[in-house]
Amino acid sequence: MQLAETAEISQKIRSLETVLEANTKQLAETTYQVARMTALLEVFVKGKAKNVAVEVAFPVTSEEDLVALELNLSSGSQERYMESITLILKRNNLPKAIKGVLSEKLLCAYNIDGLNGKKSLKAFPKFFSVLIESIRGRP
Repeated sequence: MQLAETAEISQKIRSLETVLEANTKQLAETTYQVARMTALLEVFVKGKAKNVAVEVAFPVTSEEDLVALELNLSSGSQERYMESITLILKRNNLPKAIKGVLSEKLLCAYNIDGLNGKKSLKAFPKFFSVLIESIRGRP
């Protein structure tokens, strides 16, 4: 009986170690993303990034433009951006139309949750919300 219990405990420990390793990798990736976003925001705030008007041109082609878009989005401008993005998305099927909102380079670098070595679109909560609502508003 004791041998079976020891084997079961060893198996549980290995399982926990595997989960811990996965969580550690995810935490490292998230820490990297936060550091990158902080650096981009510092560059933008210090005025070293290119000046982006309130109306961002689509498709968004760089991380700096994505940061600027997030900073420019306010409750007053969300509706305008949502209308613009919805119009872009109505032009074609979603996989093709989304390239009118975000460049292919950004689409390859980001996914919703930042998994599998990609960055998270959820790091831009205002933009992500507008994008999701625009997708929902598509016919």
